Amino acid sequence: MKLFFSNPLVYDYLFGILILVMPFGNALSNISIIILVLLFGLRFQKAMIITWFKSPLFIIAVLVFYLVLQAFINKSFSDDLNYYSRYGYLILVPILVFGINNTQIVKIAAICSVNLIIIISLVNIFIFYDKFGFFPFADSWATNAVLVLERPYTGIYCLISIVLSLEQLLHNKKFKAFFVASLLISVLFIFFISIRISIISFVLISIIYSFFYFKRNIKHKVFMIISLVALLTTFLFLNPNITKRFFLESNIEKSLEKFKESEPRIIIWNCAKQVINQNDFSFFLGTNSYSNIKNTMVQCYKDSIQDYSRKNWFLSRKYNTHNQYLDFYLIGGAFALALLFYFLFNYFIVNKKNFSPVAVIICFTVMMFVENIFHRQFGCLIFTIFVTLPLNQKKQNA
Repeated sequence: MKLFFSNPLVYDYLFGILILVMPFGNALSNISIIILVLLFGLRFQKAMIITWFKSPLFIIAVLVFYLVLQAFINKSFSDDLNYYSRYGYLILVPILVFGINNTQIVKIAAICSVNLIIIISLVNIFIFYDKFGFFPFADSWATNAVLVLERPYTGIYCLISIVLSLEQLLHNKKFKAFFVASLLISVLFIFFISIRISIISFVLISIIYSFFYFKRNIKHKVFMIISLVALLTTFLFLNPNITKRFFLESNIEKSLEKFKESEPRIIIWNCAKQVINQNDFSFFLGTNSYSNIKNTMVQCYKDSIQDYSRKNWFLSRKYNTHNQYLDFYLIGGAFALALLFYFLFNYFIVNKKNFSPVAVIICFTVMMFVENIFHRQFGCLIFTIFVTLPLNQKKQNA
């Protein structure tokens, strides 16, 4: 029995199962992680820890240790345990990823997982359309009701599938039709449900790929850029929800006015300033607790929002900072923010010759401007898994 569970393929396929169940609830993910930890113990090699220690992911571990230490010093750890328990995944999961022997299994499982949530979401969308007579993409609450994951996390997962599918097309001679279909489905779905931050990320990584990783002459590169512009124009014409989601009006002034009126992050980020303006806030160390950040921002929503229904919406949701950089600055000061920037820079330098990890880290870098991805278990998992996979230099072919 021990020989069976110590088989590398058992571990790899169980990691693939974790990838498949991640979008469908934290409980399933946690069960999978517990099993993986037990199997990792049976297969433990010192080299796995050394690899993690030497990787950019160790910088994230230092960041987590710093935040936890500061929480103990400020006597806020128990009150903010809900946050720090999620940060534990940022240390544990990369170590588990370095235990994978065949990364192809995990990558293909990820592509299949994204295809599955897209299919389920499409079924829900058309059931919604059949019932109400319109597509639920103009309002976040309606969109999130029909998606397996909330819109930003659906978007980042689709982007990961796009990058992995392209990687398979370039390096894998098998199942090319499947990978082409998976890539196109994810691209179309991002535009279909109008995921703003993912559309921006897709355009950005497409331009980067065209100029720096597409090994063709200048004519082919120009053709790719023209094709990208044509694709964007087509989607803007066919899907008016994209125009609405980007607050595009007849001129820049009206667009900016619409953006200020409709984008909740304008209020959120202004209220985050209230934490920075507190007398006990330290530029280098931040504030004393997440509880203080939450309470200060909720009070700001109560005092600053005039519209009654909108105020109640903000108070019921108790929005966090919706910016991972701002979040780390508030809780850990400039030191925490510097560690995060150092990780991103270091990771890019280590992987700059390989488009896939560069594209993935760019997508996460962009997303962190509008989401606190480390406040969600799913966010912690997809970040740590897919930024660590390229650093695992073991067998890459199925």
